Amino acid sequence: IERARMREAIIGVRAIANAHQLYYLTEGSYLKASEMAKLDVTIPGTKNNTFSAGRIKTKDFIYSPGASTNTNYLALAQRVRTKGATNEDRYVYFLYVKRNEPAKIGCYVYPDGSASNIQKKLCEKLDADGLL
Repeated sequence: IERARMREAIIGVRAIANAHQLYYLTEGSYLKASEMAKLDVTIPGTKNNTFSAGRIKTKDFIYSPGASTNTNYLALAQRVRTKGATNEDRYVYFLYVKRNEPAKIGCYVYPDGSASNIQKKLCEKLDADGLL
């Protein structure tokens, strides 16, 4: 199940990264996480105001075209912890596309220990070889 969720997020983060690159070619600047609506991409979900308004939240992920704290990202898909969480918007891992490596999708597991062993293994595999 987690592999299917991650594959869905890969499609979303790739679509955002592609739209973000097109935006940059047209406008000459990159967007902040709060400016998702400026991209010509549709991610089914609801607007999310956690940390930065304008992100898109689905059941399992929060999508954005970058992050205010690190503008090196074209796209992010942050996996939210839902089962047993006191704060549903705590992140478990995130998928990313960097500006200097637009063909590669990477994965980062947050060090707070909220990721399951399966999530960690999938993230390590994706980060290492780009495949699931």
